[in-house]
Amino acid sequence: MNWKLLTIVIVSILYSVTASAQRRPSLVFTPSDYTTDTLKMEGYTYVCDTLKHALVTLRNIEDHPGRENLCYADGTPLENELALSLHIDAFVITSSIKMHLRKIVDDAFSQEQADGLEGDKLNIVFNISSNNGNVTDVYFNYPSFTEYANIPIEVYRNMEVRFKNEICFELTDLGRKLNYCILSWTQCPKGRVEALPEEETDEDDSETINTNIGTININKGTPTTNRGTMTPIGGVRRGTTTNP
Repeated sequence: MNWKLLTIVIVSILYSVTASAQRRPSLVFTPSDYTTDTLKMEGYTYVCDTLKHALVTLRNIEDHPGRENLCYADGTPLENELALSLHIDAFVITSSIKMHLRKIVDDAFSQEQADGLEGDKLNIVFNISSNNGNVTDVYFNYPSFTEYANIPIEVYRNMEVRFKNEICFELTDLGRKLNYCILSWTQCPKGRVEALPEEETDEDDSETINTNIGTININKGTPTTNRGTMTPIGGVRRGTTTNP
């Protein structure tokens, strides 16, 4: 994805830049405005770009930061690139998908991690295929001075994998005409609901069975009756029961 476009999108969302496109000053950044760190993990690598020590973009190195600008599939430029990139008319987003997206984010963080964020929001950006509606790229953005900077990379990786494996959008006619689609939203994770440990209880292993030869008391040992110890008859203990 073109970094100039992505930066404009994120800055607009995080800092509520609401001026019209005609009045908005040009936001152009040079490579010297960024610092880049490569974080190699087992089986995957993330890239962390920080803009002027303030805004962090975190992404899988296999994503496509160098792809062409958002445009129509035939190469025709968009009339209002920013407005269209922030619009979701290119695909269908249902209530169930919204809930699923938010749950993936919530589930990725422990309660302790979520509490430490103190209400700061994480911005998430998708690149969506205009061929099949699958999520192809996932970008995470947050101010560098928030606790998100101290969250383990595994948390972001978990979200990325689930987004790509579990989310697929239905494209509209507009979406199929674009070279790719964009979705962006902000969320403060609530943290996953941890499963409570099951309470251990002492179970009574004894069982009483009434039979035609008397009462059998089964209690982890040799079955007995009120008429004496049972003995094998023809290789089968008469009166005993077995579990399927």
